[in-house]
Amino acid sequence: MTAARLFTFLLIFTTWFHLMGLMGCQSDPKPSGTNLQDSIATLPDRSADFDQALRPWGFINSNGQFVIPAKYDEVRGFSENRAAVRKGGNWGYLDSNGRMAIKPAFQSAFPFKDGRARVITYPDSKMGVIDLSGNWVIPAYYEQLNDFEEDRARVRVGAKYGYLDTYGTMIIKPQFDRASDFRNGTAVVKSGGKYGLINPSGQWIVRPSYPKIAALSDGLIRTRQQGLYGFLSANSEIAIPFKWKDARDFKDRRAVVKSDSLYTLIDTSGSVLCAPVYQQLWYVGEHFWAFERSGRYGFIDSTGQEIVPPQFDQLMSFSEGLIPYRLGRRWGFLHKDGRVVTPPEFYLVWGFSEGKARVAIRNGMAFIDTTGAIVIPNNFGDVRDFSEGLAPGQKK
Repeated sequence: MTAARLFTFLLIFTTWFHLMGLMGCQSDPKPSGTNLQDSIATLPDRSADFDQALRPWGFINSNGQFVIPAKYDEVRGFSENRAAVRKGGNWGYLDSNGRMAIKPAFQSAFPFKDGRARVITYPDSKMGVIDLSGNWVIPAYYEQLNDFEEDRARVRVGAKYGYLDTYGTMIIKPQFDRASDFRNGTAVVKSGGKYGLINPSGQWIVRPSYPKIAALSDGLIRTRQQGLYGFLSANSEIAIPFKWKDARDFKDRRAVVKSDSLYTLIDTSGSVLCAPVYQQLWYVGEHFWAFERSGRYGFIDSTGQEIVPPQFDQLMSFSEGLIPYRLGRRWGFLHKDGRVVTPPEFYLVWGFSEGKARVAIRNGMAFIDTTGAIVIPNNFGDVRDFSEGLAPGQKK
């Protein structure tokens, strides 16, 4: 840079610096007299966040007829003669005759179970529990509240988890960093960086000393230590040694375990029931386990015998005695004895509920029965599973 250019640069920089200083020294502008609160736009009610359905929802009967008119923006299936429905930004509950049993007043609403349902209130987004008439069983105090399982409901207070009894009393005070619902008289909780098990009174069954643990299942507790899985008895003694690279909970007195890179099946004594030859192995119901071997799928029984050899591209789980399978790009159903009930003719399938299953066909959605026959043709924009004789549906 020449001396002339350097001088010009320094002159411009000095002038700019002084101008900034003068501007920074100016007095703050006088208050305009406008209240700060008035200058902040009022936030809209949270109900404005809910969209109106382009195709409203109603309910069909087993003949495919709309017996509850399609006029709701969102619905959930029936349970205990109540179905949660949304109109605009408010959720309420219908009975099976289409009458509004509990008026729409909630930010969200969940299915009934044992005469109770969780709801979220306006405007504070707190969770509570109501009865079938809409009366409060547990007032809406909680930021997180789960359904009752085995007469205990998991709640979060601040950053800690505890449990309520069915009267809404905090039977186990919030003290855990993480917690699960109760299953088979046990719940998994985290305390001090480790996991353990408690009983419904909050007493320790297994003290928090494991990096991973599962609830009691078939009298055994799946745990992990030093990178390997094993099983404890109900009194915390080692029942099956820690030697498996992976493991699943016991189902029907059998557990899936991984030896090296492949899976096998063991019984409650730890005896291996079949050779470890499967890339995947999982419980699908009806006392069967689906497997993958060399990219094809079949299933075995509780003795480890292959009932259906590996021949399918995908398997799902059993429902009402039938299991969906995929061959190529289409889906069909198998009987538990391996017999093909329907050929692979559907674009998508769902499990059976009340004797009917949803299937996607060329021009939309339909229902089939357990023989594979279409019993409700495609008359819908969308449709959900049957429960208590009714299914949510949209008109085309």
